[in-house]
Amino acid sequence: MKFTSGIKRVVKRHKLLHRVATTVREAIIRTKELTPYRMRSYRDFGFHGDVVLRTLVNEIFKNFRISSFIETGTHKATTTVFVAKLIEQLPIYTCEINKKYFAESRYRLKNYEKVELFRQSSDLFLKDMMCTKKNNESLNFPLIFLDAHWEDYMPLRAELREIGEFSRAIIIVDDVMVPDRRDLGYAQFSEGGKKQDLTIDYIKNSLNNKNAYRFFFPYYGENEAYREGPHDNDFRGYAILFQNIAVNEPTPFLEQSFFKAHFREFNVPGNKGKEQKNGQKD
Repeated sequence: MKFTSGIKRVVKRHKLLHRVATTVREAIIRTKELTPYRMRSYRDFGFHGDVVLRTLVNEIFKNFRISSFIETGTHKATTTVFVAKLIEQLPIYTCEINKKYFAESRYRLKNYEKVELFRQSSDLFLKDMMCTKKNNESLNFPLIFLDAHWEDYMPLRAELREIGEFSRAIIIVDDVMVPDRRDLGYAQFSEGGKKQDLTIDYIKNSLNNKNAYRFFFPYYGENEAYREGPHDNDFRGYAILFQNIAVNEPTPFLEQSFFKAHFREFNVPGNKGKEQKNGQKD
């Protein structure tokens, strides 16, 4: 009886401490939300603070004639600001559906003339992009970061359908389950009443069959990603898709020591990217 009573006391104490911690955390969040935008401070956590991913983005800009950066899920504009500072004259298009985050991002981005912020769901945002691409040279070859995967609606299929209309693009899909990597976080969602993981198969089934793709995944650990420094998220998986890029374009980039050391190709059966890899240009 004494042993049982002791366990009950420990459990009760644990529940009390948990409630206190939750209350304190919620109070801190409410306090931050009441702080005027001009008094808020932001750490440089663009692309989750992942040093390797940030380097990858920088190398893509150096090695390809990227015409613009397109982002879905602006959140608090941390990644948007990172790219805007990295390439000052690059056109940037980003969308946020959440009213609170949209307002905060609008304030943070007010002095970045090359950034256009839209309050739209990501699928409609990309659809509008496609409607203007014929008259907008900045959409000829975009780098696209898909990160709108945290609300109840999973827009990825619709996003990729719209992106499939670009003649070529480099796409980074965030929160993807990386094959054989249990240490990397990924998105889970409900679709058709069924819980699903964000996998490469889900992505593959959303792609336009007329296009050629090559898929790559991160092949490095958390210590290298953050170098034991602060960051704003769990160590997350992602996928890199090269869409309709001629074989003579990505090869020098893919053979660089940085890329080969940190990323691995994932061969998708029946994918046209295999043909392209063997020498057929788009």
